[in-house]
Amino acid sequence: MSPAPSPSVIRVISSVITRFLPISCLLVSVPVLSHASDLVVSTTAEAQITAKVGYFMPDSLKRILEREWPALENGLKSQPVLAFLDPAGRRKAEEALQREMRLISRLLRSRPRFSDLAREFGKTARILIFLNLPEGDGMTASDFDSLLRYLEKNTPKFPLVVYDDPGKEPGSLREFLEEIRGRRLRLSERYREAYPRGLGAYPEEVFDARSPLFGIASLSFSHSVNDIARLWLWAWKSANGDMAGRPIPEL
Repeated sequence: MSPAPSPSVIRVISSVITRFLPISCLLVSVPVLSHASDLVVSTTAEAQITAKVGYFMPDSLKRILEREWPALENGLKSQPVLAFLDPAGRRKAEEALQREMRLISRLLRSRPRFSDLAREFGKTARILIFLNLPEGDGMTASDFDSLLRYLEKNTPKFPLVVYDDPGKEPGSLREFLEEIRGRRLRLSERYREAYPRGLGAYPEEVFDARSPLFGIASLSFSHSVNDIARLWLWAWKSANGDMAGRPIPEL
């Protein structure tokens, strides 16, 4: 497990991240899904990010996701990474997310096996994580892989920023995706400005907590957690799922 950052590093991290944050937000520290905690220590960025989402779930859904973590993680592994690499791939990812949400809606109406539900939740989480990563026609598979490995290494260091109550329903899935697309375009501009030659052209030591990459990756992390929580809660609430025990952040 990565050691906890020192107070001086925390101050640096906060200064880097808050340059990009809106005024109305909340920095929080949350536990991971209890059954996932032993699994995410040395595994993928996707699993580490998704394990944080459990904090925002109502008790009933949280118990399902904890018990069915292996199925959820199988869903996290199901989508091919390179399919999301370029802007056209991100559009295909948006279409895949819409199909997944329709499938989840049908499952919730038909009393599914909880392992099936958890797997489909995992698929939506993976898509949302990739939709929150920078994109660009010049981004190579190597750059994308480097970005994922950077997330995997540094996710334990990122502060989680809550931008709004995840229980607040989006007007529609289309509006939700448009919001993500707009954020991604702005984040991609910052990425290209900071690393015009791609990540492989720079030594790893420049990607410390003071670097633009740390700020970009941290924003991707927080937005992914927020978006996954919001979509899962929306699906669960739409199926009249029990919302008891859901934490409501005070912004």
